[in-house]
Amino acid sequence: MVSMRESALILRLFVIIAVLFSPIGNEIYAAAQLSGIINTTNSTLSGLTNTTDGLLSGITNTTNSTLSGLTNTTNSTVSSLSNSTDTLLFNNGTLITTVNGIVMKFQMDPSEPLQTTTSTVAYVLPQDVKTGDPKSAVTLEDPQAISGTVSSAPYRFTIPNFNSGTGSNNLLLVGVSANNANVASVTFGSAQLTKAVSSFQNNDAEFWYLVNPTGTNNIVVTLSGPASAVVGAYVFSGVNQASPIAGTAANYNPAGTPSSPTVSITTKYSNDMVIDLPSIFGGQLLGSPTCAQQWNANVPSEITGASSTTTVSSPGTVTCGWTANNGGDQWDDVAIEVRASGTTTATDPSAPTSLVAAGGDAQISLSWSAPSSDGGSAITGYNIYRGTASGGETKYSSVSSSQTAYNDTSVTNGIKYYYEVTAVNAVGESARSGEASATPQTDATAPPAPTGLTANPGNETVSLSWTAPSSNGGSAITGYDIYRGTASGGETKYASVPASQTSYADTSATNGIKYYYEVTAVNSVGTSPASNEVGATPATSPQPPTGLAATASSSSQINLSWTAPSSNGGSAITGYKVGRSTDGTNWSTIAPNTGSASTSYSDAGLAATTTYYYRVSAINSVGTSQPSSVVNVKTQGPTYSINQTKSGLVASDSLKNETESQNQLLSNGGYWRYMGDAQQEGAPYSVSRDSQGLHMGVAAPSDGKWAGFFAVSPNHNAQVWNAVISTPVRTTPSNYYDNGIYVQTSDGNINYVTCGSLTNSQATIWVVISTVGNTQQVTQFNKLWVDNSPNQPLTRDCTIITNGNNYLKVYLDGTLVYQNSSMSLQMPMPFNAYLEEETSYGGQMLTDTFQNYYVTTSEYVTLNDLPSGTRSVAIDDSSGAVLATSPDDSGTSTLDVGQYPYPISGTLKVYDSNSQMATRSGTIYGGDAYSVN
Repeated sequence: MVSMRESALILRLFVIIAVLFSPIGNEIYAAAQLSGIINTTNSTLSGLTNTTDGLLSGITNTTNSTLSGLTNTTNSTVSSLSNSTDTLLFNNGTLITTVNGIVMKFQMDPSEPLQTTTSTVAYVLPQDVKTGDPKSAVTLEDPQAISGTVSSAPYRFTIPNFNSGTGSNNLLLVGVSANNANVASVTFGSAQLTKAVSSFQNNDAEFWYLVNPTGTNNIVVTLSGPASAVVGAYVFSGVNQASPIAGTAANYNPAGTPSSPTVSITTKYSNDMVIDLPSIFGGQLLGSPTCAQQWNANVPSEITGASSTTTVSSPGTVTCGWTANNGGDQWDDVAIEVRASGTTTATDPSAPTSLVAAGGDAQISLSWSAPSSDGGSAITGYNIYRGTASGGETKYSSVSSSQTAYNDTSVTNGIKYYYEVTAVNAVGESARSGEASATPQTDATAPPAPTGLTANPGNETVSLSWTAPSSNGGSAITGYDIYRGTASGGETKYASVPASQTSYADTSATNGIKYYYEVTAVNSVGTSPASNEVGATPATSPQPPTGLAATASSSSQINLSWTAPSSNGGSAITGYKVGRSTDGTNWSTIAPNTGSASTSYSDAGLAATTTYYYRVSAINSVGTSQPSSVVNVKTQGPTYSINQTKSGLVASDSLKNETESQNQLLSNGGYWRYMGDAQQEGAPYSVSRDSQGLHMGVAAPSDGKWAGFFAVSPNHNAQVWNAVISTPVRTTPSNYYDNGIYVQTSDGNINYVTCGSLTNSQATIWVVISTVGNTQQVTQFNKLWVDNSPNQPLTRDCTIITNGNNYLKVYLDGTLVYQNSSMSLQMPMPFNAYLEEETSYGGQMLTDTFQNYYVTTSEYVTLNDLPSGTRSVAIDDSSGAVLATSPDDSGTSTLDVGQYPYPISGTLKVYDSNSQMATRSGTIYGGDAYSVN
């Protein structure tokens, strides 16, 4: 008896601990008072005010120039400083502006004295504002960061009681670094935040913002699914409220190329702030930021999010980067530019566009479009350049910003003039516009007719093109009129296009109708004669044919028929294209164009017993339709029959085809003999048959003492033995119980192979065992295969295939569990089979059940006398699934069916290289032999 080995499942519980990082605070400006103003010669400083808890505001210089718009809000830095004359500078802690040559300095460090001269006004700010950054008009207040993991809906992270800040022109910014899921929404109290930028190539990195938040509320970040995340929140003051996010950037590191996070952004404005947010996976730690670090939080082995900021003194490229502690991993990084509320530096405007020059009698009329950008400063006027050679223009005149047209009356008829225009703002002058030219002349007339009109038909469209008249008649062409009709000479005005257009697409045409067209040119005097007349019929390729059918009329011919397309596309069907394939994938054209509207075709000269696939396309004057649906048919050919020459069935008993009591079976068991040592030991036993199978029960005479009962078959020279075995219990209260099918030599020695189950107080397992012994006992016990998995089925199908010498295969529920062809089984034929149970448990009688017993001569089905050209033989089950295949081997094919329960209800099929040659359906057993005739 085989002892059982316990098996156990070990559940390892992993707990992810969220690590919370305290946010890193930014110092804010302290309150300041305005004092210590020194004003010297050549300048008067007046109208100076200061607000509560602020620094400076409302500085005005009234004498020579104005220093204005210097404002400061509660607990923030100097902001919104503009100077109408020169440029505002910060230099080593000193705020400097120049007004008509007067240098005005506001110094942040009172420990350093300032020189006051006839050209300098100096003012020293109090000591308590020294902690501020005079270079930045955007101020960052205390950020906060949290991190952790959410695994159930609604997948939320909350920063409670977040204060929206004490400054003015505020912006709330929330950054999220996550794995597995992106951000669904972010709220501050009841206010919804707007997403500024995101990147989710490897790990999610996102920025969300809210303009002008107020009060103290919870920040709630909702993800789209379970994830680990790091969430950071910032408040900025001094932010442009109309367009707070001036620009965004994103970067990521693809799989397989780990590196440290870095992102570059090109800023648009001065005094702005850049914030970056990397998101890196795998428990990496980030350090050494190139921009100032604000927070850095990590969820071990899950996600790391970090933040850094830098102030931009002037527009340009800003790069923020980090170093990953273990060489890096896959990451995403995003950055944004937070725009300051102050004014921006203006530039020259862009060039005017669409300059047009039209000649008249002693005059040329110009028109243009304003530039697409004023450079940040309003357009103040336009400069007009003129010359008599292309590229030789010089400045000729100027007009106000409200004018985008000019009439040049100082020109001479017959001379060609060239023009360019520039735009001017307070900063400077734009590049020049495109060049335009015109020739003034007297006695203008209507232009001559356009020439070269052509019409190209398409699908519900006709495309027209023409050439402009050789002369504009002395007045610029202002447009073209298009005339259309459905009869030659019957055109009426249909459309007009501008002078710059010498083509037109008539998209309201109907396929199949012929249209006629003419075109005229128009100037300020009148309309030209009509151009040449053209005609065109719009059309498209036809719809595919329908109803394709194929019929094999002989072994070498297939006849096709179909229905004409539902639409010819506006052009008559002129023929059909016929395609043929032998596999439904690779096609050849057997008729490029039948040249007829006939809907039938015969394909001759084909191979016998071959399947051909067909499709048909319709052809008109425009093109060829898509193919029809595909049909296939096999040509006729010779037929063969499959006849059984030998049955492989040796014995078969379903074990559930009759009802017999114990007395009936013991007195006349028929095929079986029923016995066991339970009878000699006086142990309880039972045996019966009914529609559920053969039932045998046994109990040990006492716990620990073995007793058994079995049904033994006659001797057979066979190789395949099968039975379905059902075990009554999964465990026994004590001791053991086993049952199975045994295939044993009949020479008297206890040499056998068994497939069955073993049950004890812990589990039921299934085993394959072989033994070698003598007539009295087993001397060698071989455990060939054991399934120790938990909760195994209590009913299984065992098939034993052996020659008794060196070859053994065992299938369990159709799966091969053991195979060996070099054994020493020492089991000479003939064999007999035992359906047997044994137990050492005496607490109760345990009854098993056996079904579907059969014995066959082989595991193979053989087909002989295969016809010439046979490629393969197959056995399909009743649903058409292929159970076994085998090639032709010199007229014989052998198919392995040992894994399937017999009898097999299936079909034998013989194939050549193209088609099926012969079939036979019915009941199939291993060992069957057939001949093909």
